[in-house]
Amino acid sequence: MTGADLAVRAVAAGKLAARSIDQYLGGRPLQGDPEMLNVLMGKLDEVEMAELFREIERAPRTAMPELPVADRITSFAEVELGLPLEEAAKEADRCMNCGCWKSTTCQLLQIATEDGADPLRFAGARRKFHRDMSHPEVVYEPGKCILCGACVAAAADCGEKLGLSIIGRGFDATVAVPLQGSLAEGIPHAAARAAEVCPTGAISLRSTAVACCAGR
Repeated sequence: MTGADLAVRAVAAGKLAARSIDQYLGGRPLQGDPEMLNVLMGKLDEVEMAELFREIERAPRTAMPELPVADRITSFAEVELGLPLEEAAKEADRCMNCGCWKSTTCQLLQIATEDGADPLRFAGARRKFHRDMSHPEVVYEPGKCILCGACVAAAADCGEKLGLSIIGRGFDATVAVPLQGSLAEGIPHAAARAAEVCPTGAISLRSTAVACCAGR
């Protein structure tokens, strides 16, 4: 339908076809994949850019091993031989996560898409980008927080001494550790659980760590 193109687009087309066939056989309207709501951070200032790239290690690209020229002219063998496992891991570490850490599972995004929400309907000041990387297990981006209190309850259920609290009022309210404590001090045991219950990815796991407060 689209002609020769990238492999990833072919996979996407297959997914679209499968979803459409399922809708047709189920007697539902043919809608294909819903167009998800897309919200951009907008232009970042120099301070925000510095914070975004602060944790990124500058490293050169790993050279791809290639078939010698003499062997290329006598065969149809693949020229690029692929990276060894160790080199592939180093190359993967160069990748910058400049998007949402929870874009595929964000409940707010899913509900907003279903209800046809318009993020530009009510204009206002953009929340400044800030990424708290001080905790060894999780990353906290307060700009994505909707003050649902799920992480606050999770910290309390895990018996954290400081925990988390909604601090401030109105549009300036935010979730933070009381007494100006660090995230590591506030949720040393409940971090994974807080990331699990967060609906928007404001608190996200650095890795595939599992909730551990239940085993305390």
